[in-house]
Amino acid sequence: TTLPGRTMGPMLHGALSLTPGAVASGLKNDTAGAKSLPNKWFVDVRDCSRELFLALTTPSLGGKRYLVVAERFDWNQVYGIYRRNFPKAQVPEDIEGSEPWAQRLEFTESTEILGGWISLKASLTLVRAWVTESLIW
Repeated sequence: TTLPGRTMGPMLHGALSLTPGAVASGLKNDTAGAKSLPNKWFVDVRDCSRELFLALTTPSLGGKRYLVVAERFDWNQVYGIYRRNFPKAQVPEDIEGSEPWAQRLEFTESTEILGGWISLKASLTLVRAWVTESLIW
């Protein structure tokens, strides 16, 4: 069983669901989506897919639960990445009191299986073409 965190990254279709909508709205100076989704743990959708594929196709990984999380995040981190990488975007001011989730999780085994994670910065930067072409500009 794989247990993913807040999943972000490129989408296969243009319809926005909850998390992608919150991510995209931050590039339009809108914090409503972020305020409706609590800060937790992030995982790129591609890492989530790789972990699920490996869990389904590797017999020795069966019968266990794997936390599929790369790092803690908060929406102010997301906005900071936007400001640095998308200087023309209208990014909201930081959300007062927004901090990463304090709970600690053990996900060493998942990290070893994948051999590493796509970072929040890399995920949001790589998704720029999808966001800008499909949704905003």
